[in-house]
Amino acid sequence: MLNYMTFNNTRNTNFPLLQGRKKAPFFPLNRTITSYAGVHRLKKTEKGLLSISQPIGFIVKNDEHALQLKDELSNWLVTENWAPLQFDNEPGRRYTAVVQNTLDDFEKFVDQRSGTVQFVAKDELGDKRTETINTTNTTIQVTGQAETPWATQTTFGIDADQFVLEANNGLYVQLDYNFIQGDVLKIDYKYRKVTLNDELLMTPISLQTNWLPLTPGYMQMKASHETEISYSERHY
Repeated sequence: MLNYMTFNNTRNTNFPLLQGRKKAPFFPLNRTITSYAGVHRLKKTEKGLLSISQPIGFIVKNDEHALQLKDELSNWLVTENWAPLQFDNEPGRRYTAVVQNTLDDFEKFVDQRSGTVQFVAKDELGDKRTETINTTNTTIQVTGQAETPWATQTTFGIDADQFVLEANNGLYVQLDYNFIQGDVLKIDYKYRKVTLNDELLMTPISLQTNWLPLTPGYMQMKASHETEISYSERHY
């Protein structure tokens, strides 16, 4: 059974995956360490980029067809921005990646072409999960290995003049606004973005708000109105 990859939300079955993918087990870590009098202190840790080398192949009918497929390949894989990357044989995992090499190293053998596509990834994501946060302390298990951004959606069942979301890791979001029954409030931690009924709503954010990601493990959370919180698992 052939496996393929999905890149930039497109799964292309003209280019099956070949064996030989090379990928480190986790992202490289760049450590800043200070040393004085035999004492070593870790000042900062930065996550580097993960290199993924994926061999692929394709069958050509003639030189003209080979050129068409190369154009198709470059149009598919060469992007100006980071894009989602998934492999059929890594179910439940996806990367945020870009192509690194020039795609000009393909080998020819009669009607077969093969070569290696080099990606660099800045994130490795797992399943997307959604939890319901109630007005009393709610225990949720944040899965994955690393801190992760989150987004919420709240539909107001009654009128209210405030919305509060808080967690035991110090996360605290307070919005002071005259919400009415039926309003749909969305908060995006990653972009610090708040929308009400799909319209941008930034002025009600209280100065007390403390934006923090979700931390892996068990967390205690509560909201002033029942709220759905969603996130994607992140891995080292």
